[in-house]
Amino acid sequence: MKKRIFNYRPVCIFALFLTVGLLIGEVLYPFNKLYRLIPAVLSALCVIGLFSFSKTRRFGYTAVALLLGIVAMCGANDVYDSRMVPNGHTSIQATVDSEIVVEDGMTAFYVKDVVFDDKILEGRAYVRVSGDDRPEFGAGDVVVIQGNFQFEDHQWFDTFYSVSVNQKTYYNMWATTVQKVADGKPDFPLSWQLSIKQMFYENTDGNTAMICQALVLGDKFGIDDNLYDGIKSSGLAHVLAVSGLHVTALASAILFLLKRTKIKPVISFIAVAVITFFYVMMCGFTASSIRAFVMTPVLNFGVIMGFKYDKLSSLSLATILLMVFRPQSLMDVGFLLSVFAVFGIFAYQGKFKGWFVAVYDKVGLSRKLKSDNKAVDFAGKMIGKGWNRVADITSVSLSANVMTLPIVAHFFKAVPVLFILSNLLILPYLMFIYIILLIITVFCQLTTLWGLSVVMQFLILPFRLWTEFVGSIPWANIDVNVTVFFIVAWIVSAILCSKYVFMKRRTRVIAVALWLAVFASIVATAVIFSV
Repeated sequence: MKKRIFNYRPVCIFALFLTVGLLIGEVLYPFNKLYRLIPAVLSALCVIGLFSFSKTRRFGYTAVALLLGIVAMCGANDVYDSRMVPNGHTSIQATVDSEIVVEDGMTAFYVKDVVFDDKILEGRAYVRVSGDDRPEFGAGDVVVIQGNFQFEDHQWFDTFYSVSVNQKTYYNMWATTVQKVADGKPDFPLSWQLSIKQMFYENTDGNTAMICQALVLGDKFGIDDNLYDGIKSSGLAHVLAVSGLHVTALASAILFLLKRTKIKPVISFIAVAVITFFYVMMCGFTASSIRAFVMTPVLNFGVIMGFKYDKLSSLSLATILLMVFRPQSLMDVGFLLSVFAVFGIFAYQGKFKGWFVAVYDKVGLSRKLKSDNKAVDFAGKMIGKGWNRVADITSVSLSANVMTLPIVAHFFKAVPVLFILSNLLILPYLMFIYIILLIITVFCQLTTLWGLSVVMQFLILPFRLWTEFVGSIPWANIDVNVTVFFIVAWIVSAILCSKYVFMKRRTRVIAVALWLAVFASIVATAVIFSV
């Protein structure tokens, strides 16, 4: 019987070819649009050729995915460029679409429904104006703004451009004057978001309120730089972006409650899907939250209905949906970190935990403490459970960082040193606090008893103290700068070493060595010819 190198997962292969197509589409952006016809026509011919023969028909979807990626990225880039307007000093009318942040001598906010040259522009604009006086306008008000209006240029493979597109912020404006011309009310869900923020700011101090709004809504707009730097240094910045960690915790809590009421599984599934969708909408449909939202119903549906669930395929399905409807997400650092962190957990968590369990078995502490004495026997069981919990948390942290460290180093030019310790000591507590925070937020908003939110001032304190302590350590971050080539080499090597590739240890080592040798040769050749 012929051994497989990997399991056949059509959804994963579709996602891979779709990614290649998106990359080709972005590569072609600076060139004449006619050049797009070359890969598009070749992909179309591959589609026809593969579907023309019975033996190759089952692989036809790969060419479809490639063609879809090229068309999606090229189309998205053309749509974005169609929004271009002349840059320069002008006057616009718009509706305030965010809170007003005043700090460091600057007032900043977002606006929508921008009227430029008697035409309503699609998307939002980010407005900054000098001055630290609290303005007379607020969210929902109509304002007239004068200043330097600029279109957010499409930079080739730029993550900041990608983030702007995903947030639908296509314009920037350095304003000289802002004048309110009409009162208004913020739309839902912005009004609820502002109500939640106001509740925390009125009943807790500024830093606690910022952390609470980031935990609940994933909104870091206006967060203090020193506070955020400390959180990044601790390796816990991921908790401030609503992702699978948050959506899974919310969905698990809801399922736990619904199981106690003996509601039918199908109704439970629908309830979880509706509530998590509403929550993702409240968080602004960020890439990480959408990825988590797609995966959570797939997981719950499989568990509830008794179907076989494949984690890697569900992750691929989520990335496919995101990349088709938001092609620029491929360059978004948040999207990349979210996807590869989850892949790392799927691929390596079991292996890392096995190592920790092997170390514990090697020490043999459980056998040494096992005796007829009930107290000693109980202590041995508790130590074993504690070590198992430590193994779970540490293995998850390690496996996520195995895949994301080079991405972090490339985009942020530094990597946190104490991320394992932070995830071991603080993350479990923070997830417990997150559930309490959700309950308090919903209860206080529904009952208008906002004063109860003051309890978060004390519950968030351990997290704040830890991040402040880590932020004060000079070596908490190591400055590292890696290239995209290094990221590619790292990720492919990590995939070859993962549990999804079936090779003997010796064969695996040889495969990784050959891959690195070929990759190094390609990079060296490119460098030589570039010189």
